[in-house]
Amino acid sequence: TILDNDTLLSFTSANYSFTEDAPNAVLTISRSGGPSGAASVTVFTRDGTAITGSDYVATSTTVLFTNGQTSATVGVPILRNTAIKGNTAFTVYMTNITGGASITAPTSVLVTIVEERS
Repeated sequence: TILDNDTLLSFTSANYSFTEDAPNAVLTISRSGGPSGAASVTVFTRDGTAITGSDYVATSTTVLFTNGQTSATVGVPILRNTAIKGNTAFTVYMTNITGGASITAPTSVLVTIVEERS
């Protein structure tokens, strides 16, 4: 049961796009409901058509929310490569929520790396 004062964590969008020239894919996590007290969530990446070490740097990190904090960002480094292969994508997930928080949709996001060369 979700109460009016429950802390809810979610990504602010289900889809993000960044060019391969971007140094990082910066994703925002929103905290709503009762933002009192500390909370945390683990964010991690998984390959799709984008491959760790070739297109982006695998990331697994804990995002901390302090008392009253309503948003936080996490960066996933984007790697520029020489291969021309079109747009690629990977997924970022949330897990291991602490501080009495719950996750709500979207709980994962698709990150598209946009190829700038043709």
